[in-house]
Amino acid sequence: MILSIDDDVDFNKLLELLLKKNKFDCHCTSNPKEFIHELINLEPKLCLVDLNLDANNGEGYQLIKAIRNKRGNKLPLIVLSGRSSSRDISKAFEMGANDYIQKPIDEFSLIKKLKEYITPLSVENVEYFPVPPMMNECRIFADVSLTKLTEEKIILKSNHFFSKETLIYLPQDICLQLFGKNEERSFSVKDNWIEDDKTFFNIELGGIDSNMRSNYLKFLRSL
Repeated sequence: MILSIDDDVDFNKLLELLLKKNKFDCHCTSNPKEFIHELINLEPKLCLVDLNLDANNGEGYQLIKAIRNKRGNKLPLIVLSGRSSSRDISKAFEMGANDYIQKPIDEFSLIKKLKEYITPLSVENVEYFPVPPMMNECRIFADVSLTKLTEEKIILKSNHFFSKETLIYLPQDICLQLFGKNEERSFSVKDNWIEDDKTFFNIELGGIDSNMRSNYLKFLRSL
């Protein structure tokens, strides 16, 4: 079941027809109260959320936050919106969205995204090998680039996929630039998502000390 919210009744009818044509069970709502009620009762596998609801411009951001408070981070959440600025897209991800699709909707792109989040991966033919226990730390080196900096998190991009809770070591030169300390630091991956064949993930900065945070905030203000 896919649960959707958009205050445009005609768009809801079009979306429902499109999803049913592609064998997806969908329930469309037009206001936040109805949406939250169905979120509790239907237990959907994925949510589609518009950002502009009625006269409350951008109320969808608060709805995303409410969904995360009620259902946690496991429920896939995709924003469908006419907003196209990088600021709007970044804010949607910061509030808890997994993906962002701009209106007007392209049917092929939407269905492809839905299948990525809903269709489980087949593991029938996967070979499994025992991994010997190790007391030593194992590191894998991969190319990673900084994409966005906020006061609470750093968003990075890579050709490689990093699962949640993976420890990411930032090299000395980046730590010196960001935090004023010439030493590598490890951070845990908080969230991840895939866009245009690239993996995006963020790391939270809760573990740094006050001096490092002060240097980091100074660096942000200098950008």
